[in-house]
Amino acid sequence: MYKNAVKAAFETVTNLDVAIRRMELFQFLAKKEDIQVCLDQQAIRIRTIFTKLCDQIKLEFDEYQQLNRNATDSEPRYAGAAKWCTSMICYVQFHWKKLECSKYSLVKECDEAEEARNSILSSLEGYRLKCYQTWSHQLSASGIASDADHRLCNSLIKKNGKSIFCNFDLDLLSMFSEVCEWQRLEGEGFEVPTALSSRALSWENFRCSRDRVLLAVAAYNEVIGLLDDKTFQLFKDHINLLDRKAHQGLSKRLNWKTSGAIIHRYAEVSPLL
Repeated sequence: MYKNAVKAAFETVTNLDVAIRRMELFQFLAKKEDIQVCLDQQAIRIRTIFTKLCDQIKLEFDEYQQLNRNATDSEPRYAGAAKWCTSMICYVQFHWKKLECSKYSLVKECDEAEEARNSILSSLEGYRLKCYQTWSHQLSASGIASDADHRLCNSLIKKNGKSIFCNFDLDLLSMFSEVCEWQRLEGEGFEVPTALSSRALSWENFRCSRDRVLLAVAAYNEVIGLLDDKTFQLFKDHINLLDRKAHQGLSKRLNWKTSGAIIHRYAEVSPLL
C-alpha cells in the first residue's frame, strides 16, 4: 500500500521543489527495503526533472543568444546579456543546492543531472566572459571614454523640420548604461576601469537631465503635430513664445555639462503646453 501511495504522489509531479518536499516526507516511511527501493526510483525521477530543467534553460539560452544580436538601446547589449546569464546561473545553482541539502540523498556523483548542471553552467559562464571581453575590446577601440567630455558638449536638442529631438550622444548613452550594469557584476569578477567608474557616478544626473529633456521634446512635438496651417496661424503668438524657450536648447551654450538644475528649468517648457 505504501508503495502505491509513493508512486501516486510522484506520478504527476513536474516541479522540482514539490518533488523534493514529497521525497523528504516519504523518507520517514522508508523502513522496509521494498519502500526504500521505491524511493530510490523516485530519486532518479527527481534528478531527471532537474536535468530537464537544465535542458530547458539551455534552449532559452540558445534563443537568447540569437535575440541579443538585435538588442535595443533600452538594454545594454553586453552587460544586459551578462546579467541575464548571471540570473540563470543563480537559478541553476539554487536548485542544485536544494538537491544537495535534501535530507534524502538526491545527488549522485557523475550522473546525468550533474553533467547537465556542469554543461549549462559552463556555457553560461563562458558566454558571460565573452560578453565582457567583447565590450572591453570595443570600448578601447572606439575611444568613447576619452572623448566623453567632447560629446557632452552637444546641444540639448536638434531640429528636424518642425519637430525637435533629444541630442544626447547615443554611443555615450550606451557606454554609461554598460558601465552601470557591469559595476553591479563586479562581485562576479568583472572589473570596470577606474576612470569609467568615477565618471559613472555622475550618470544619474545625466539620466535625469535627459529624461526631463525627452519629456519636453515629446510635449513640444505633440503640440506641433496637432497643428495644421490654419490653427498654427491662430496660435502663432503662443507657438513663437514656446519656440523661443525650446530653441534655447539648440545652442551649445546649454549643453549636457550644464548644471542639472538649469537643464531642469529649461525642460519646464512642457507645462507651457
